[in-house]
Amino acid sequence: TLDNCELDASGAAGRHGIVVVANTTANITLKNNTKIKTNDVAPIKNYSTTSQKLTIGDDCTFEATVPIDGYVAQIDNVLYTSFNTARTDANKAKESVTIKLLTDLEVTENVWINNENGKTITIDGNGHRVTTSGGKNINAFCIDKACTVVLKNMTVDHKNMGSVVQVTVNAKGVNLSLIDVTINANNADNDESNYRYALINVAASATVNLTNVIVDMDVETAAKDFPGIVRTGNHNQEKTVTINVNGGNWNTEGAVRRHGIVIMNDTHAEVNLIGATITTADVAPIADYSQKAVITRDDAT
Repeated sequence: TLDNCELDASGAAGRHGIVVVANTTANITLKNNTKIKTNDVAPIKNYSTTSQKLTIGDDCTFEATVPIDGYVAQIDNVLYTSFNTARTDANKAKESVTIKLLTDLEVTENVWINNENGKTITIDGNGHRVTTSGGKNINAFCIDKACTVVLKNMTVDHKNMGSVVQVTVNAKGVNLSLIDVTINANNADNDESNYRYALINVAASATVNLTNVIVDMDVETAAKDFPGIVRTGNHNQEKTVTINVNGGNWNTEGAVRRHGIVIMNDTHAEVNLIGATITTADVAPIADYSQKAVITRDDAT
């Protein structure tokens, strides 16, 4: 803890204020007008990959030409070396929170986004890339509680994995939004790709808002039954789903048998397309197996 301290290395070259060496767990708190000044390097440099937090008081300042280095995510004034630790804190939060990525992120296992108090969790990619891999039974972002989840400002390189977002049957009433998200699903040489039932799979009653979402799918292996970019779970699961697509361009021309939206039977669906483009190769852009979906289009193709 640094309490009302001033670390001034501005007159020296290559001198950080605080350095955390490898294999060290250092939870750091700066408070009460603490100041760190450096010349040509980061004020705080973390070389350790253990789970740690850096808490910076609102009245603390840095004078440096290089930003703090070695942390991967941030919630308010707390920086984390582990995205999973940030996610755990967000799931327990009693108020709505935003996890901001500070670096690119690799996802190789299910990432459960479930605020236990029903609050909103926003994952702001902050312009970074999220790379997903891990096998056919792994989904990147998973939701199994009724809460609001927002993914925004990121590019997802979707490789050997199931869905980018999986809403389970337990998440009745979830509100999911993707804003300014690009999804590249171009892993044509990987046979695991045929397990992608959908990039966004919604198996419970939900509202899904997709704003300026870009999808490019080029997968030569045929998918299993009823595949699409968005799918309403499985057949014989009664649910009510509203899908709002505002802007964006979904292109599956390079993929085999991939719809844009798939409405399964026993789904009461409302689909609203505004200024969106869905392009497919050999199947319909929207497949309505319920035969009762309400679909509206406004300047959409």
